Amino acid sequence: MSDLGCFAQINKTEIDPYETVTISVACALCSQIPNFPIYLIIDAPGALPPYVFEQGTCQDFIVSKQYDFFYTEAGTYYITVIVNNDKIAKFEVKVSKPPAPPLKVNLKAQPDMGYAPLEVKFTVEWSGGVPPINFVIEYPDGESDEARGVTSGYPKFTHTLNQPGVNLVKVTATDSIRQVTSDWVIVEVLPPPLLVDLSADVTDGEAPLNVVFTAFTFGGTPPITITMDYGNGAPPESKTFETADGGERFAHTYDNPGTYIATASAIDSQGQEDSKTLTITVREPAPPPPPPPPPISWETIAIVGGVGVAGAIAAYLAYRYYKKRKVT
Repeated sequence: MSDLGCFAQINKTEIDPYETVTISVACALCSQIPNFPIYLIIDAPGALPPYVFEQGTCQDFIVSKQYDFFYTEAGTYYITVIVNNDKIAKFEVKVSKPPAPPLKVNLKAQPDMGYAPLEVKFTVEWSGGVPPINFVIEYPDGESDEARGVTSGYPKFTHTLNQPGVNLVKVTATDSIRQVTSDWVIVEVLPPPLLVDLSADVTDGEAPLNVVFTAFTFGGTPPITITMDYGNGAPPESKTFETADGGERFAHTYDNPGTYIATASAIDSQGQEDSKTLTITVREPAPPPPPPPPPISWETIAIVGGVGVAGAIAAYLAYRYYKKRKVT
C-alpha cells in the first residue's frame, strides 16, 4: 500500500488459457486529495495486454478501477502493480493446460441385418481426443482389423459374417495421451433361406409306373432333412444330409392308375421349411393285342377242299385268292 492508501486485488490466480483474470486498483485516501496526480503501471509479461500505463488523478481511483488480462499458453506468470513508483502488489498467476477433450467413438454397420454370408461395411465416427488415434475393430469370429495414426476422417472396414445369430462387433480407440474408449454394434445374421426343388425321371405312364424322384435343396443350415410324400397313401420317406446344397433320390412304384401329387418337404436345423410338388399321372395299361390266327396245314386244306389232289389244289387256290382279296 502506498502513501495514498492504494491497493490492488486479483479475482483469481489459477486460470485456463484464454480465461480472463481481473486486477482491481483503488486508493483509500484519494477522496481527501482528489486532484493529486496518479501514475499507474501494471506489468503483466506474457499476458494480453502485457502492459498497462495510466496517468490520472486521485479522483479516478476513489472507486476501484478494473483491468482485464488473459493468457494463451499454460505456465506461471507474474503481474506487478505500481502506483507512483511504489510497488503495491505482485500476483502469481498459474495458467493450466486445459484438459484434453474426451475421446468419443460411434461404430456404425451397413447393413445391420441380412442373410449369411453377410458382407458388412463398418464406419467408426469419432470426435475429441488428441490425434493421432489408433483403432482396432474385433469381430465375433475371432478376426480383427486396425487403422493406426488416424488424424482425420472416419476409418472404414469391411468384413463378412457367416454365423447366423446376433453378432457383436467392437471397436476400441486409443489417442496419443492414452485415452481409451470403445463402442459396440450388433449385426443380426439370418440363416440363408432354405429352398427345395423336385424333379422326376418320368411323370406320365402306364401302371405299374416306376418313378425316380430327385429332391434338391439350396441354402438353409445343415443338417437338412427331406421328406418325400408320394401322394398315393404310401408311407413317406425321409433322408438327412449335412450339406447346405445337395440332393437326394427316392424311388417309388405306382401300381394303380390315377393322378398323384408327390411332395418333397425340407426342414433345416434352424426350423426353416420349404416344399415343392410334382404331379404324377398313371394310366390304365393298354389291352394286349389279339392272338394271331392259327396256321392252316395241308391236312386242313385237304379236308376243306375235298379228297384228292384236284380238290387240294382247288382249296389252296381258293385260300390264296381269299388272302389276296383281304390284303387289297
